[in-house]
Amino acid sequence: MANLKEVSKVLGVLTLAYPKSELKPGMAEVYSSLLSEIPVNILEAAAKQIMVENTFFPSVAELRNKSIELMSGVKGLPLPIEAWDNVSKAHVTYTVCTGEKDEAGNWETAKLEYEWINPLVKQTAEFLGWPNKFPTDNPMADRSQFFKAYESLINREVEQNKLLPEVKQVSEQYRLEVSGLVHKLEADNG
Repeated sequence: MANLKEVSKVLGVLTLAYPKSELKPGMAEVYSSLLSEIPVNILEAAAKQIMVENTFFPSVAELRNKSIELMSGVKGLPLPIEAWDNVSKAHVTYTVCTGEKDEAGNWETAKLEYEWINPLVKQTAEFLGWPNKFPTDNPMADRSQFFKAYESLINREVEQNKLLPEVKQVSEQYRLEVSGLVHKLEADNG
């Protein structure tokens, strides 16, 4: 995780890349407090990428978003068309011969799970009802529905990763309180 010294070093490099910018008093402390949970190697990589993409000194949000993008693996996710190809070829399981015979002389088989190219592809397919209700007999509608759901799950994952740890904690606490209230109301009305 990036400490004040490491964040200051990254900011120093950024000021060299953006000669019209200057570090103001307290700036390193503010950046450091809002980037502290990001590993320093990710922060450095994000800063380098920003230097080749942006013409102005990056805000905390820009550094944080680029870092989250690098950490979330969004760039490494299959394209929607690749993910759809994987889903369209999916089978629940398939059986292969192990090459061995059992005690009765029958060939032994093993069931293998379908190989998904990414857990998010499987999650999207399952969300849509795979394997029982999805895909349907309308491949055009299925593809469109899959693309929308896949993009939504990617966006949700990225947005969750952008939250500061303390914001996640407050959000989770609130979610638990609301969930407890819902259970209490259901019990009172049940």
